[in-house]
Amino acid sequence: MSFIKEYGLWFVEKYGDFDEFPEPDELDKFLEEKGEIGGPTRIWEFATDYMTEAVEFYDARPPKWDAFISYAGTQRSFVVAPIAKKLRERGLDIWYDRVNYPSQRGWPGRLYGMISDGVAMSRVGVVFVSPEYLRRRWPPIEYAGLQLKGYARLFFVLHRCKVKDLRALDPDLPRPLRQAGINVAYTSRSSNEAIADRLAKFIEAKR
Repeated sequence: MSFIKEYGLWFVEKYGDFDEFPEPDELDKFLEEKGEIGGPTRIWEFATDYMTEAVEFYDARPPKWDAFISYAGTQRSFVVAPIAKKLRERGLDIWYDRVNYPSQRGWPGRLYGMISDGVAMSRVGVVFVSPEYLRRRWPPIEYAGLQLKGYARLFFVLHRCKVKDLRALDPDLPRPLRQAGINVAYTSRSSNEAIADRLAKFIEAKR
């Protein structure tokens, strides 16, 4: 199903109290008339709801991937890609955007669905938190989906930020992190190789 139809069905179900339900091929015209199809707030709300439903749907099913990597694009070449490569070399099945969807496919196509499925069907979440990650709109939506898996299945890698920045992303994080069993690594303190080693042990322990 196309984005416009999925979004339209969601919109009508959530906000639709209308006299007549539009046919699927009339949803785009219907939403344009309502003045909502271009509304970014509604679209991000749709993406968040879609993510939540996907995680809940796959919760009791066997995972397809060992880990989902959530990050902001500026970290890719010098932190995320090398670590993802090392994890794959260890035989781990990693959901990483540069591998799992073609770069030419973007929002608002089916990308949100592919990412939601990646989050939902991964055993654990690896969250690369950086100033860019905290500023952008989409990464926190990924994180919200991963958080539903529970903190025991999250591994945070902090890049150019501190624990106080991590708490800006998630004010509900238990204190202190180490005693709560929350895994955190810092790119300022450890090499990519060392972080990959820790991540591999973390992921393998969850298999």
